[in-house]
Amino acid sequence: MSTPNLSSLPAVERAQLRDGVQAALVAFGSGFVHHRDNDALRTRLASSALPLQDFYRQLLRLTYRLIFLLVAQDRDLLLDPAASPAAKARFAQLCATKRLRALAERNQAEAQSDSWQALRLFMQQLDRGCPDAALPALGGFLWGQTDLDGRRVAQALPDLDTAHLSDEHLGSALDALCRSVHWASVQADELGSVYEALMERVPRLHGDKFELTTAAGNERKTTGSYYTPDPLVQRLLDSALDPVVDDACQTADPERAILGLKVLDPACGSGHFVVAAARRLAQRLARVRSSDTEPSPSQVQRALRDVIRHCIYGVDINPMAVELCKLALWMQTGEPSQMLAALDPHLQCGNALLGVTAELLDKRDTQGLLVGIPDAAFMALAGDDKAVASVSRKRNKAARRQQPPFLANNQPLDPASQSTSGPWRPQPHNAQLPALACTDVVEADYVNSAAYLQAKRLADAWCAAFVGLKVAGAPALTNAEFLGLHQGHALSAATRAEVARLAAQYQFFHWHLAFPHQFDVIIGNPPYLNQLEAATALNRRAASLLRLRSDGVVGGFADVASAFLSVQSGLVAPGGALALIVPQSFLVAADAAPIRQQLATRLRLDGLWVSNAHAFASASVFTCACSFRRLPQSTAAQLARWVGAKADPVAPLELNTADLRNRLSWSPLFADTLGIPYVKLDISATIADWATATADFRDQYYGLDTFLVDEIGADDSAYPPVVTTGLIDLARNRWGQRSTQILKRHWAAPRVNRAAMLATGELGDWITQRLTPKVLVATQTKVLEVFCDAGGRLLPSVPLLTVQPRPGFDVWAVGAALASPAVCAWAAAQYAGAALAVGALKLSATQVAGLPLPTVGGPAWAQAVDLFKLAHAAATDQGRLIRLVAFGSAALQCYGLEPADQAQVLKWWRHRLGQPRDQVTKVADSMAD
Repeated sequence: MSTPNLSSLPAVERAQLRDGVQAALVAFGSGFVHHRDNDALRTRLASSALPLQDFYRQLLRLTYRLIFLLVAQDRDLLLDPAASPAAKARFAQLCATKRLRALAERNQAEAQSDSWQALRLFMQQLDRGCPDAALPALGGFLWGQTDLDGRRVAQALPDLDTAHLSDEHLGSALDALCRSVHWASVQADELGSVYEALMERVPRLHGDKFELTTAAGNERKTTGSYYTPDPLVQRLLDSALDPVVDDACQTADPERAILGLKVLDPACGSGHFVVAAARRLAQRLARVRSSDTEPSPSQVQRALRDVIRHCIYGVDINPMAVELCKLALWMQTGEPSQMLAALDPHLQCGNALLGVTAELLDKRDTQGLLVGIPDAAFMALAGDDKAVASVSRKRNKAARRQQPPFLANNQPLDPASQSTSGPWRPQPHNAQLPALACTDVVEADYVNSAAYLQAKRLADAWCAAFVGLKVAGAPALTNAEFLGLHQGHALSAATRAEVARLAAQYQFFHWHLAFPHQFDVIIGNPPYLNQLEAATALNRRAASLLRLRSDGVVGGFADVASAFLSVQSGLVAPGGALALIVPQSFLVAADAAPIRQQLATRLRLDGLWVSNAHAFASASVFTCACSFRRLPQSTAAQLARWVGAKADPVAPLELNTADLRNRLSWSPLFADTLGIPYVKLDISATIADWATATADFRDQYYGLDTFLVDEIGADDSAYPPVVTTGLIDLARNRWGQRSTQILKRHWAAPRVNRAAMLATGELGDWITQRLTPKVLVATQTKVLEVFCDAGGRLLPSVPLLTVQPRPGFDVWAVGAALASPAVCAWAAAQYAGAALAVGALKLSATQVAGLPLPTVGGPAWAQAVDLFKLAHAAATDQGRLIRLVAFGSAALQCYGLEPADQAQVLKWWRHRLGQPRDQVTKVADSMAD
């Protein structure tokens, strides 16, 4: 019987499940904090030795342990079928779900902890198994035990495993879980969605009362974790997985070819993508084996087990998410004897972006010397001592020139490492580790081998050099140490400990060590971490490491999701596919341009999904998905396209793949789905030939503080009016007519005290430069909203753009060129997806400078400029709009468009011009806040 889909659980029960899990978390949290014997726990919480968020994570793990037991026992997945009758009888007596449910019903109102201690001992048995009670050994992070002060303590629950919990609170938690839903009907992917939703909750402690609230800065926001809607998952599998499987089915041995496929989710979370991929692969494999288009449920189930063992891989930075992913796949196998830990080689925890490649470790300079640690690792960053960083950089260079190093203080490695004559090398990409189904011992030997451990020491040390502090007293880690380690010498104890600490903190993940092969399908929904937001930005140390890891293309403010595309593109096997969901801004952002070029060089873009609505609950970002294949490059290709939350197909697009590598933006690939008319303009001459474009920054924004006054009738020269995006319409300045927000305050007529600002000396030059004839361009608008400040009397506030004519050029001509409907349509197509709202325009100063100029001058252009000037002078909005339409019609004749194209563009522009002003401009005004 095929596994039911997520939608098989009714919406009411899904809501009950979420509410029940949250209630259980609150009961557990309050119970542990309240218990009279938990003084040590309360002390650790009060002193922040145990951060409240870490306490919450342990509560989540405990709750999911119980959920695991409820689901597994209700499905008969926990009882070892090979156990003796006596062992099965003990299982029924001691371990059955009914025992937990009886406790929930009893809900004892007393302080004793007998039931908690019994449950804790029972859970401990699931680490190594208990044959006498027919319990399998599950292992893994969630169930694993570790030695602590001579005791075996749960790795996932180090504080809770040694604490006390009353029967009353345990009963309340179990009651919340047991009454919420029928556990046999719950799917693992639903458990994952609940977990990801709970990441939105922030724990609070009020005395001994534990609460969960929704607040900014929650873990879901800071980690960018959002559950992927199933229709989108299926569409990406259509685009990326199916073509690869189709190719496998055309081989001489399709069964072997399918089982040889390697499918990876590099940010697997709780396993939504890998479970869906496993199900689809199993269906195809069962059809091949049975030669039947409708194989039996038992055939599909057997195929599913084989696919999970052979084909599925995942990585995630969150250890709990990895455990849930294992749980999801374990539930699919339906095999009680299959240990969760058996999936460890294929499902690993680490930062998929932070690591080193075999190529970087083996890089040589022009003289053939091993580069080792690049000198860029010793750039002084915040927190570093510049003098120490400089000395380290010089020491690093010197050690490189002195290979092989002679280091008197080096100590030999342990004897096991002496058998390694040189650094470990990954197998060729077409080689494979033996399949998981029969290689538990082989996999263990691989990760514990001297060659592997030596290779990991090298890789961790190389990365640690980038992220470690360069301060006096910090353990030395330059090429002097790294090249010595490379030659078989040991690091000092202090340096070795520091490397281990940094490797754990940053969760280095070295793909060539973890998985010494490439992947046939890489698919998933990586985290969206905006690098412009402090809460989600990488620290500069990690960013410098990632830049080098990505061949220099990931830098600036490119979203972390686009970095996944860069890193994963180098892991795609010949003929393989890559499809990841990323923010829509990836298609247009200037910081992502090097990544787009890298992708277009390595792979062929085959599919594109774009959402014109928010596809993810609780996420405000607009998203897209690019689907690539690693196939021989051809000039022409057909691009499949889908739009909307349900990924509905639209007309494919003929694509010139060579041209794609040189495009500034990929937004034109989907602009027509937004109703934007296609215009091809000559870009050999641009606004930059006539004017300069400038964007002010936060310094200028906050520099207005204490100098602002609210006064209608003051003198403009002494108190220049301050205008914001919300005050600028096309050919109209609304200052004094519409209130605006600056520095979190509302202003009716904001002005700046010029004399006071000049007296400070800090922004005097800036205010003088801005109070000149100029064109102001508002962002986040339906059309390019342009206003000509011919008298130079207005002071622009962030994020308004300032365009100042070069000597000899007229401000009205520059403004008319920026406001032209042809240019607006061209910009809308080129930069779609960059704004806060679908259909809005957001351009940077550089992009404004790159807008095309009219190709026809003379009387035709002069007429258009005069009409644009007249629109500014109109006394009413109706008169302004009439003159703007006349201007638009005249300007369109100056861009070399066919009459039919002119009519189409004018109709589109008039429609957008007539729409009510988008509320997003209010957001733009408050962005700097």
